Amino acid sequence: MLVVVLAVGVLLVVVLLRARRTTAVVDEVHKTAIRGVSETLALHDAYPASRLCAVRGRAVLPDGEAPQGPMSERPCAWWRVRVHPRSLMTVAAVHLPVDEISQRPFHIEEGGRRVRVDPDPEMANRYTVVSRLTEAQPRAFADRGTPVTDRVRARFPAVRAYLAPLLFRSVDFTEWRVPAGVDVTVTGWLSWDHEAGEGVLAARGTPGEGPATLDVRVNAA
Repeated sequence: MLVVVLAVGVLLVVVLLRARRTTAVVDEVHKTAIRGVSETLALHDAYPASRLCAVRGRAVLPDGEAPQGPMSERPCAWWRVRVHPRSLMTVAAVHLPVDEISQRPFHIEEGGRRVRVDPDPEMANRYTVVSRLTEAQPRAFADRGTPVTDRVRARFPAVRAYLAPLLFRSVDFTEWRVPAGVDVTVTGWLSWDHEAGEGVLAARGTPGEGPATLDVRVNAA
């Protein structure tokens, strides 16, 4: 019983910390005026300094092969997946969820100009396309029938290592996606990549310093 109480306590702390971080990002977002890509870059051209910006435009697939959501296998500009194993028995330790996100940069464009978005592990996402799936884990190894679990294990070594020692009856998957072509608002720190010759939205004005503020929101049609 004590183990269960402690495990639940840890889970609540993790959930509260995530909620607090997301709330802080959203508070920053609400303070920032939303501008289109072309207007944002015009202001940056006139006053070239790193600043927190909310930029609205159309999501564009990254160059090369389009990323696919790990659960849905659907192409998208960006994705996040949460893997939450459920305990084999109610008295067993509570397992924590683990997240993986797409690290591939994508672009948003408007008015003939575009800006690159560099994803970050602390990136927040709101009103994105959500898919959910619960996959039961058969007891017999020869009759697994768990294609999503197997695919996610193979794709993400950290998830595979996390699941390896656990006993669980099922895995809950939640996937958030930003489809190509949708209207989005991305809030983050705008700077200029001189080598690539393009504006960049990142989580921090100075890499590795300060709290992360990077938020992607799919706007209502």
